[in-house]
Amino acid sequence: MLQLDIVEDVADQFIKLALVGELDTQGQTQIAVRMTGLTVPFRRHAIVDLSGLTYISSMGIGLLLNINTGLKRQGKRLLLLSPPPLVAKVLSVVRLQKELQIVESEEQLQQLLADGTRSSA
Repeated sequence: MLQLDIVEDVADQFIKLALVGELDTQGQTQIAVRMTGLTVPFRRHAIVDLSGLTYISSMGIGLLLNINTGLKRQGKRLLLLSPPPLVAKVLSVVRLQKELQIVESEEQLQQLLADGTRSSA
């Protein structure tokens, strides 16, 4: 079972979510509507902590791409935080590093929020 948690919600700037479990077809079906609803309509940056993911399928990647597209249309970004090695490898193999912004650490995220996110809003 996939778990989606709201970690932090700074309404006018960003929302930070955490995924725990397997983002496979079943997991994607469980969270797609809620995750999209928490991110795209609010016109703010979205951060998704992937450190708790144990697996990601093409359906999970599709969900992330759809959210990313919706946010890009508004001039906002989707930041994927701390993917574990298996998930990072999958994202690398499908060559999505240019489309999906991966942030390796909480420190790097804080730097992006302090520098780039404000200027790209």
